[in-house]
Amino acid sequence: MFALNSKKADDHGRANYLGAEERRVLPRPLRRVVRFGLSLATGRIHIPDHTGTFATFGFFAVVGLYGMSLGGHAQTVAQATTAAVGFAIEDVRVSGNDQTSEIDILQLLGLDGTTSLVALDVDQARRKLSELPWVRYAEVRKVYPRTIEVMLKEREAFGIWQNGSDLALIEKNGSIIAPLRDSKFASLPLFVGREADKAASAFVDQMAAWPELRSRVKAYVRVAGRRWDLHIDNGVVLKLPET
Repeated sequence: MFALNSKKADDHGRANYLGAEERRVLPRPLRRVVRFGLSLATGRIHIPDHTGTFATFGFFAVVGLYGMSLGGHAQTVAQATTAAVGFAIEDVRVSGNDQTSEIDILQLLGLDGTTSLVALDVDQARRKLSELPWVRYAEVRKVYPRTIEVMLKEREAFGIWQNGSDLALIEKNGSIIAPLRDSKFASLPLFVGREADKAASAFVDQMAAWPELRSRVKAYVRVAGRRWDLHIDNGVVLKLPET
């Protein structure tokens, strides 16, 4: 009886000992960390010289970039960095700009020789170009490493509209393009008076039936928004009835 109890006690003690041993075994991830720490402590892993210095610089660089991002300067940093490593825009290829000067395009986009191609916002550039008086729509494309292509579709001048003392170029639908400042548009038909800009296209189409007369008209004057007076090149004024 005593021997049996003693054996049970020994088995119970061994089980407790094994349980304690099992509880002292570290999880696999921690074992790797401990082994790495022991290797560093015993010199089995060699750390290159200046690693601490580089790590410190790297840490402060990350902190600095994060701070600039929070401060809204990330775009400026990206602009300066990418331009410095060879992505500064050096060539601008413009097409479709009969009336829009390349200088206006460069100034509007802020291209000064240091602008980064990587940081350039194509959608924003397109919106800015579309605000120019002559531009109907614009396309902007990046060509790496240092070129952008600007393709414009410009509005077409149909005539000159005189409203009071103001002269403006208009499209066929009557929309104003820009004030008249260039004599090269002098050959366009002149429409005078209130609402003449909106009624011009339809009336000129009607005049197509009399091409000889139309070629001699110096000005189409809208009267009271209801009819036209035609000023002919010989000084005669044809007063047309209301239509």
